[in-house]
Amino acid sequence: MNTASLVGPGRVPPDLSITWTWDTTYYFVVRAYVGTLESADSEEVSFVARTPEPTTYTISSVAGEHGSISPGGTVVVPKDSDFTVTIIPESGYHVLDVKVDGQSKGAISSYTFSAVTANHTIDASFAIDTYQIAASAGTNGSILPLGTISADHGTSKDYIISSVVGYHVADVLVNGVSMGAINTYTFDQINSDSTIHATFTADKVAIEDNTSNKDTTNPAGTDFSKAMEFCDVQVDHTWTRVNFERTFVTPIVVAGPISLNGGQPAVVRIQNVDTTGFEMRIQEWDYLDGSHVTEAVSYLVMEQGNYTLADGTKIEAAKLETRAADSFQQVAFNEAFNVPPIVMTTITGFNDSNAVAGRVRQISVDGFGYRMQEQEGNVQDHGTENLSYIAWEPSSGAMGDTIYLVEKTIDAVKHDDYCIFFDEPFPSAPTFLADMQTTDGGDTANVRYANKDEFAVDVLIDEEQSRDTETGHTTEVVGYMAFSR
Repeated sequence: MNTASLVGPGRVPPDLSITWTWDTTYYFVVRAYVGTLESADSEEVSFVARTPEPTTYTISSVAGEHGSISPGGTVVVPKDSDFTVTIIPESGYHVLDVKVDGQSKGAISSYTFSAVTANHTIDASFAIDTYQIAASAGTNGSILPLGTISADHGTSKDYIISSVVGYHVADVLVNGVSMGAINTYTFDQINSDSTIHATFTADKVAIEDNTSNKDTTNPAGTDFSKAMEFCDVQVDHTWTRVNFERTFVTPIVVAGPISLNGGQPAVVRIQNVDTTGFEMRIQEWDYLDGSHVTEAVSYLVMEQGNYTLADGTKIEAAKLETRAADSFQQVAFNEAFNVPPIVMTTITGFNDSNAVAGRVRQISVDGFGYRMQEQEGNVQDHGTENLSYIAWEPSSGAMGDTIYLVEKTIDAVKHDDYCIFFDEPFPSAPTFLADMQTTDGGDTANVRYANKDEFAVDVLIDEEQSRDTETGHTTEVVGYMAFSR
């Protein structure tokens, strides 16, 4: 509402005032008086009492926890002026979002109201800073927690570093800087991304066997047998889970040969190897019906790595990917041997479901040739598989309570039974592994065994018959490993 004064002659009071409402239309006429005479009314005149435009506006700011807006509160600003506010997070926090008149503007650090012609609001929210800590460990040990985690600003995070048996922490690097051979580390008052990496090295210990007593480096500790495990299992054509007696870090598994309970030619297949075990089954060649009786199969598992026994005997346990099927692939040992080792190989994957055997040739101190063989009736094009192998120099002796023999036959094993007599009788029938060390005969085949006891075992070369019925095989060298307690 507002008032105005109209002053004029005649009957118009000199102090007349009129009160009107903004944005309302008023209508007026004029009538003149002289004595008792009065004129007619004039034409009607209208008038709109317009609301005067404001000359100032308000900017209202609200900041959430852990930050502020400057200037803060409600500020009066002149019409058509520019007004800038700054959004300031507390240390360890960042701007999460800024809303102007209810509309998000994102995580901005300032905002300018240009040529202000209305009232406005601005709201800011904030969130704590987070950082990434990436933890990793070399072989033969672990770090917990492993991998990349998120940590809030100003918090702490503890890490535990542990080695497997026979190893110890070599060094721990935090953001590339050595912390030494520590077993724990705490990131305190975290304020940046970080990394932590642990490495491990083998203990230097004395290993006793029945041939020598000298110091050597050995990841197995004082008893090499602790780095490995062997056992006989009973399996048929269905997948069977085999659990280790202990937990390994990077287990290398080899298995076979298969016993001769069933007359159909077959191979052993392994998949899903992890730190606590693996799955195994008997697989007949593809031309057969696939159903197979229960067979006895031996396996040997060892921590991945290179080992040297007290008498200088070298051992290597390793794995790689291979697709060699139509020709041989050269596999290089990680370390050179003193003499050509006995090599046991096993495909430890099931990427390609076709039955397959592994063949070895030209074993030297530096490596060996390897290829996969499907049945003769197939095109030799097998999918990529994991190949695990254990190479062990010919030797015999005792490690703790384990008696072992690693040796090979002369070039004389064929499709008929060939008896291997052990150098010394074992306390009981040993866990027995065998594999051809040559590829003198090119037909698809693998080793089978029978009549195993503490004194000897019979082996033969077993060909499949997908292309023809002939199963005669030329002579091969068979390498074998036998273990008993």
